[in-house]
Amino acid sequence: MSYVKCPNCGTAVDVPKKSGSNAWIGCLIAVIIVPVVIMVIGLLAAIALPSFAKARDQARDNACMHNLSAINAAKTNFAIENELPEGRLIESEALLDEADELKSLTCPSQGTYILNPVGISASCSVHGAEAD
Repeated sequence: MSYVKCPNCGTAVDVPKKSGSNAWIGCLIAVIIVPVVIMVIGLLAAIALPSFAKARDQARDNACMHNLSAINAAKTNFAIENELPEGRLIESEALLDEADELKSLTCPSQGTYILNPVGISASCSVHGAEAD
């Protein structure tokens, strides 16, 4: 066995005497394969990232719709308990005093929830969606 210095990376390679100095070919293959693997990983990441962003946006929409449903349920219960007619606007402070669980609801996209009058579903300033 003898040691041959790889001309590409300078690493000493243990080479059997029969093979001569061609042992550095393995090192050359590694120098070619590593950038190719990095390029493939980058390509896969470029394909996957838009899907992750879309999934995140869908999750935010779903969370907002869930919050709007909870607000509408609390608003309906408040209107029934206080015998409020349709079209009457409920003050947000009065609703929050009755339904403590609403205090922690925030739009995941930093929007504002709009209560709307009794009989009209609440809406979100960002999503513009109304929950039924």
